[in-house]
Amino acid sequence: MKSNFKQLVLIVIISLICSVVNFDSYLKGYLPSFSQALCSSLFIVYWLLHAFFMARKGMRFIKLSSLYWGIGASLFVCGYYAKLSIVFIPVTLLFAGPLYGLRYFINMPADILFTMVSFIFVYSVSVIGFLLGKHVNRLTDSRVNS
Repeated sequence: MKSNFKQLVLIVIISLICSVVNFDSYLKGYLPSFSQALCSSLFIVYWLLHAFFMARKGMRFIKLSSLYWGIGASLFVCGYYAKLSIVFIPVTLLFAGPLYGLRYFINMPADILFTMVSFIFVYSVSVIGFLLGKHVNRLTDSRVNS
């Protein structure tokens, strides 16, 4: 439990840093700059590597990732459609902001579809990272036992 809390705090800190980097573009609706795209790309790489190393350590991560992105997507959709700024703005800063730089690579308008595609993409990357970590553990274990 303590480990999950530490992971969550680290994820929130990194999310807020990336959101601040992307803030100017997504606030004004501009296309992101290369540096913002790089920041969003590094954010995704962080999720991949974090999940990979959690699996290597034998720690649970899929549940945390599923809850994080599931709750984020649910709050984002509710805040968006109910026009609840008190929900929508913080959720945008924490979940959508770090991913805004992906628009540099993806030719989509910055709307709810783009946000949901981004959420699903990062969640998928984290699952892949976790599965890769588990696979490496199995390969390592089989070589040690051989």
